[in-house]
Amino acid sequence: MKLKSVRVKMFRNFLDSTEVAIDPEITALVGKNESGKSSFLTALARLHPARDGVGEFTTHADYPAWLEKKHRLAQGDAKLAGTKPVEAVFVLDKDDCEAFDEQLGAGVVRAQEFSLMRTYENQFHWTLKWDEAALVRAILVAGSVKADAAPTAYAAKTIDELHAAVAALAAGDQVQQAVATAVQAAEKEALTGKKPSAVVWEAVSSRIPKLFYYAHYSSLPNQIHIRELIKKSKGKTALTDGERTALALLRLAASDDAYLINADYELRKRELENVANALTDDVLAYWSQNPDLRVHIDVTQVTEPAPNGGQQAVVDQLKVRMYDDRHRLSLPFGSRSSGFQWFFSFLAAFSEFEREDQRMIILLDEPAHGLHARAQADFLRFIEERLAPKHQVIYTTHSPFMVQPGQLQRVRVVEDRGRETGAIVSKEVLSKDRDTARRIRS
Repeated sequence: MKLKSVRVKMFRNFLDSTEVAIDPEITALVGKNESGKSSFLTALARLHPARDGVGEFTTHADYPAWLEKKHRLAQGDAKLAGTKPVEAVFVLDKDDCEAFDEQLGAGVVRAQEFSLMRTYENQFHWTLKWDEAALVRAILVAGSVKADAAPTAYAAKTIDELHAAVAALAAGDQVQQAVATAVQAAEKEALTGKKPSAVVWEAVSSRIPKLFYYAHYSSLPNQIHIRELIKKSKGKTALTDGERTALALLRLAASDDAYLINADYELRKRELENVANALTDDVLAYWSQNPDLRVHIDVTQVTEPAPNGGQQAVVDQLKVRMYDDRHRLSLPFGSRSSGFQWFFSFLAAFSEFEREDQRMIILLDEPAHGLHARAQADFLRFIEERLAPKHQVIYTTHSPFMVQPGQLQRVRVVEDRGRETGAIVSKEVLSKDRDTARRIRS
């Protein structure tokens, strides 16, 4: 599926964005600080997140603050909880339709579009035109039930009508009873005790693209405590965005947890060097600022105080350093520029999804904001060449260098027009707001 449009309602500074068209490849949300760009992206990210812990909608934190109390008193808690802060429309492609025909039966899904919404109760609502009569026929065909043996069953338009037809057959002679049994077995296999709408939802939801949200606070921490992070990832404690990026790097570095903390230094060092070489190639392909950089990754053995006061040796820390051939100097990852840290961290974070054969929607909040204009051009090239061919990309920016002059059809202007109107998103690149227009025209 491809994302066609998004609507954000009653979320932070949005009252109603109305339907915002999304480009099939790349969409740039342009606006000044505090205009609502990040709010729009955050609402969308919560619709179907690729990572756990992205967050859920809550009225007390996300409903427009100047209206929350007023609306709660006038409408009640239930009304507010049922509000849908985000709604997205997806377009089905040929692969989707073929998959649904195979899973559900030919002609069950007839629509070309699918709408998905999420409420402040964090309940999903969806709309899709589908044919229950076609599902009934698919069940009968799958069960090898002939039309001449069960004409009343084939005439059924709904599952309830099919049940009525089966009941009539079960009350008939031995041949009709056998047909009734065959129909019941076919229905049981197809629906597995679920309602027809639930079966359709399972098929459709399995193909909804995941939304991968990435912001500056998702960057790698300066050092990674491997055992602690692995233990935390397997427990109930939520990981921070930075920890998730670190975990993605660990997964890239080894196929399993035991491998990372293997006592054989040469074994793990060789694998880490392979990962470092791959990341170096990725970085240098889109980092023209300094082509003499190399990535160094190592796992060090540190000695930590034990709770009883003794000393305990632990293979624990994974450290990333950048070696600069130009100056013959290596520095800790955290000592590099913030722009470089962002770019490198994104490569590490996205690696856990890039290896999967799955389309995604990538949401980048102020990408490359710490980069020089030339480096921002490099990152736009990275989006075009590396991300957009397979995934839709939506990013926010207030930098004129992140707006492609020849691709203004991709630009959506975000402006906050105050409490009466709220934030709006439009295709009007000739914005009335001078600060916003200047970023597009520069």
